[in-house]
Amino acid sequence: MYLAWWLETMDSIDRWIYLPLSPSRLHTILSGGIPTREALRQPEDGFLLVIEEDLETDLIINTFMTDFQSVPSELLPLPEARLNLDVPDEIMAVPMRDRAHVIDVTLEPRQGQAGRVGSRVVGQLIGNLQRLVDALGQAVTGHPTLRGSIPAEILEQTQLDVVSSYGGSFGIRLETHVQDDVLGESLGRLAIQALFDLMEAGSDLDKLTAQLQLLQGRVARSYEDLLGTIEESLPSATFRWAQGWQPKYRQFSLTSQLARDIRMRVQDVKTSMQEGFSMTGTLEMGDLLRWRFTIAEHLSDTVISGRISEQAAGQIQDFPLGSPCQAVLSTQIDVSTTTGEQQTQYTLVSIEASAAPSTTT
Repeated sequence: MYLAWWLETMDSIDRWIYLPLSPSRLHTILSGGIPTREALRQPEDGFLLVIEEDLETDLIINTFMTDFQSVPSELLPLPEARLNLDVPDEIMAVPMRDRAHVIDVTLEPRQGQAGRVGSRVVGQLIGNLQRLVDALGQAVTGHPTLRGSIPAEILEQTQLDVVSSYGGSFGIRLETHVQDDVLGESLGRLAIQALFDLMEAGSDLDKLTAQLQLLQGRVARSYEDLLGTIEESLPSATFRWAQGWQPKYRQFSLTSQLARDIRMRVQDVKTSMQEGFSMTGTLEMGDLLRWRFTIAEHLSDTVISGRISEQAAGQIQDFPLGSPCQAVLSTQIDVSTTTGEQQTQYTLVSIEASAAPSTTT
């Protein structure tokens, strides 16, 4: 690969200087990591090429090797000049392994900090991205959970490896640890696909609700963490997913403001997912040592047990056992990672006295 600079035109001849480059070096120069003059001063292969082209026929009429010192300085880029160009697809999409997936994360530094992003910010963002991909991997298997450990076999398949970084707008290249199988399938692929589906929902509440109700609470929490890092610490972040030499890719950019808008929508969805319901019954047990309660619903055989929330602790402390009550409960669906069985967990949000149920004879 080459980068070419126009040098001069003499009579009917255009003269260009070509710099031979490896893909990683080209990536660095295009994104501004190295000043262009410095790149020409220190070519990887130790030489430059001068190409002479006939303007009338567009044919190359002469090619010869040279070095930096042999090129008149007035024809070279200024010492401080840097490029800031979109990196071509054929550079962005090349993974280290044929069937691996690549995510390029480009971070926009704060004003005056070109090519530099705080290590805490980078570590936090990459960590949050990995946790989100892990949660998505678990969710797409059909067994999403809110708490507890994600099985090791899922974590292995959703692991992202840092394989390179580049300057300019500052970028990090991540590659899936596990490649696709011979049929082009992998849990990593499905998790990344779900990631971009989620980001492309943007701040549309209906689309986000549909996505997160399917993916459940762990994904919502991890997505909120990722958005929070961008909102608080970066002007913008761009995520680009590609595989192999395929020309197709998916890309999504999050500005600080957009990250904030989406994060607030995610919070709205989480609230709606945790909305409670009201029931009238009898308080049969309230244990503040174990933070557990049991309420028997009036006019039915339903008995509900669960956890006492902190805001309900003061209310239940002096509430007489066996007394009729009006209780507000929130629900959460937990799914067993081994059996896939769903279980509803209840939390007591508030409780107050109610009238005793009427009876008829």
